[in-house]
Parts: sequence; structure tokens; C-alpha cells
Amino acid sequence: MKQIKVFCLLLIALVISFVCRAKVADSSNCYTRAQVDSIVAIEVQRQVESVVKAEMIRQVDKELIELKVDRAANEKLGTYITEQNNHLTMHDFFMGGIITFLVAIVGVVIPLIMNHNSKERLQKLENRINDIAEKVQDAKQDAEKSARKSKFSQFLSQAWNEKDFNKQIDLVSKLIKEYPEKDFVSESYFVRGTFYGNNGDYDKSIIDLTEAINRNPDDAEAHYNRGLSYGYKGDDDKAIEDYTEAIRINSNYADAYNNRGISYANKKEYNNSIKDFTEAIRIKPNAKAYYNRGLSYSKIGDYDMAIVDFTKAIRIKPDYADAYNDWAWALCSQKKYEEALPLINKAIELDADDSNFYDTRCVVNKGLGKKEDALNDAKKGLKIAKRKSETKMLSELEKKIKDLENNGD
Repeated sequence: MKQIKVFCLLLIALVISFVCRAKVADSSNCYTRAQVDSIVAIEVQRQVESVVKAEMIRQVDKELIELKVDRAANEKLGTYITEQNNHLTMHDFFMGGIITFLVAIVGVVIPLIMNHNSKERLQKLENRINDIAEKVQDAKQDAEKSARKSKFSQFLSQAWNEKDFNKQIDLVSKLIKEYPEKDFVSESYFVRGTFYGNNGDYDKSIIDLTEAINRNPDDAEAHYNRGLSYGYKGDDDKAIEDYTEAIRINSNYADAYNNRGISYANKKEYNNSIKDFTEAIRIKPNAKAYYNRGLSYSKIGDYDMAIVDFTKAIRIKPDYADAYNDWAWALCSQKKYEEALPLINKAIELDADDSNFYDTRCVVNKGLGKKEDALNDAKKGLKIAKRKSETKMLSELEKKIKDLENNGD
């Protein structure tokens, strides 16, 4: 019977230790493991002592009720109580050993279990902290890059807005030195190359745009601008290569199709130029592409198609003086001088400082039999050509004037 009681007390103590452990653990996340173990041990000892004493008192009360209350019984009771006191002393000693054993369990076994869980939680916490630290570092780097990019963009915008060419070059040259990162320096070379091209320095433009392309080969606009510079230098083959690369990168690059068409036309490859102008019109219908295609149609003798395209160009851009001029020229090729005259007059009205327009009207007036008007137009055109140093037009107009003055033919 006593062994059963001891076992029950042991079991109760063990349950109490876990309950106390849970309560302490839940009450605050600020205790250390050593503090928790100490609190649990004290609580277990207190609870066990309380249970043991309550059980002993209940046992004594039960015996007192059964004994008769007389002197003999009192003596017997005194003897019994003395024995019980001795028994209780031994029992307490025994229970002290049990309590010590339970405390050892609480202090060793349970901490081992809790320590395993704590390690997992600490590892998770450490991983979480590392993740947060990495994100903070990434955010910091992104913020620094963003601030640097914003400052770079401000300087670049300042360069674009600058009207003085030399100041533009100085600003961008400074950016190339101060922002050597790949993306920044590629953009800087692109901008400076564009400035050189706009100023007519095509060799320097090609050098800078090549630097930009070397750092960013898939920059369609850099290929396009370098193609423009090659085209202005008269190197249509290299221009076509750059326009083709720009189109490879961006298949909807209408301007690249248009300017490749111009280069093909310069090489007298009119069928190829017409294809490119047609593609440019498909992507982005515009007056320039219609006009250029009209010129190519004129070159292959298809004047009707040329007139259709010049008409469309003027419909889009009513003040397109070149389109009026070439429309009149196409009509002259068909001997339709009367239809051509109001068109070339409109062109001169829009731009009276173009020697080509006077050359066209000279042909129209001559075709209409107005030789004096034709001679006057030729002389006006010659004056403009001399002022602008237009060598080719100068030669053609001098020849027309000579013919008109000599025989009127």
C-alpha cells in the first residue's frame, strides 16, 4: 500500500513539474533557461511537500476517529503518535530523496528536451535575423544605386537642355569620368556621340557610339545613330549594317527601316528601298516614309505610284514643300506641265530659299514655252546655289542658263 502511495506521489510530482514548467515558460519569454529550471525545481519541491503533508494529516485524522478517547487510549494514542512521528520523520526523509530525484529529473531530463527545442528556435531565429540583415543590406544598396542614378539622370538632362555645343561635350565628358559604371558610361558615350553627330562631327560621333555599342551591344538606338553618321559620311554599306542590326534588336524600328531604305536608294537599289519604306509605313505611317517611297518609284519610272505617295505625304503634312516639288517633277516627267505649275508654285511659296525648287519651275516654264520665266527661275536658283555652295546644282543651273540664253532650247 505504501509503495502505491509513493508511486502516486511520484506521478503527481512529475505532472506538477510539467505544469509548472509550462506555466513558467508561458508567463514570459524573457527568462533564461537556468532561471526557468530553478523556478521549476522550487515549485516542484513546494507542491510535493504540500501533497505529502496533506496525505499524512489525512491519515492521522482517520486513525484518531477510530481510537477510543480515554486515558488508556490516550496513552496508546500517545505511543501511536510517537511512533507515527518517528514514522513521519522517516517518511519525510524518504520523500526528501524522492523530491531530490524528481528535481534531478526536472533539472536534467526536461532541460535536455527544452534545450533541443530551444536550439531549433534559436536556429530559426538566427536564420530569420540573417534574412532580414540581407534584405536590409540589399535595400541599402538599391537606395544608393537609385540615388546615384537619379543624380546621373539630372546631369544628363542638364546636358540635353544645354544649347551650347561645347558645354554639352564638357558636361558629358565629366559624366564619363565620374560615373564609370557600365550602364552609366554606355549612356554617356551614346549621348556624346549623338551630340557630335548633330554637330556634323561624324568621325567623333562614330567613335563614341562604338564605345557605347561595345558596352551595350543590344542598344538599337546606338546602332541607328551610328548608321546615321556613316550615312552622312557617304558610307552606305556600313550604314545599312547598323540599320540592319538595329532592326534585328527592335523589329518595329520604323525609323531604321526608313533610313536603311534611303541608303539602298543611294546605292540605286530601289526595289530594296521600296520594301523598307513600305515596312516603315506599315509600322508607323508618316509623311517622310511616303515621300521617300515616292522618290524611289520616280527613280524606276513608276510616276503614277510616285504621285500617289507624294499626295499621301502632303495629306499628312500640308506644308511639305519637298513633296510638292517632287510631285511637280513627276508630272513634268509625264509632260503634264500645266498640272505641275501650281504645285511648284506652292513649294516656292512654302520655301523660297531652295535652289531645287527654282530648277523645277525652270523646267515647267520651259515646257510651257515661257522661256523668259524659265531663265529668271534658273538665275534665282543659281544665286541661292552659289550662296549655299551647292556645287552640283550650281553646275546644272549654269548649263540651263547658257542653253536658254543661246538658243532658248
